[in-house]
Amino acid sequence: AKELPDAKFVDIVRHPKDAFTSWYGLAQGALGVLAQEKVEQKTMVQCHLRFWDKFCDREKKFFGEEGADDPNRSLVTFKEYIKEQEGTVRKLYKQWGYEVEGTKFEERLIADRQSHKQYKSKAAYKNPSLDELGVDVAALNERYA
Repeated sequence: AKELPDAKFVDIVRHPKDAFTSWYGLAQGALGVLAQEKVEQKTMVQCHLRFWDKFCDREKKFFGEEGADDPNRSLVTFKEYIKEQEGTVRKLYKQWGYEVEGTKFEERLIADRQSHKQYKSKAAYKNPSLDELGVDVAALNERYA
């Protein structure tokens, strides 16, 4: 943030238990294509847990400890953003002192409003569940409280 003093940082936070299986599926799919081989499930789960440990620690530091009083660093929950995308964007713009009303940007926000409400994932694959991966939800909740 010191290197980019005028930058705005938005962290869309999703609890690891809600994103873990998607990350796992994405990584295994990429490995299957790029490396022509997937990683054994237990090893991959341990790698993802290590990733989430490091990612969450850095995220907490940047947006919490270092940026708690910085108006240019904002936390938004994934659920909040998905539920009210336009409202979330308007709130951020207001916080940063940017105009939305009567701008071309507002026109695009309004034009996209309906497509956001009708969005449905069209994934042709199914990620494994946390149970199938041998990951305990209660342990994840405690680990990333």
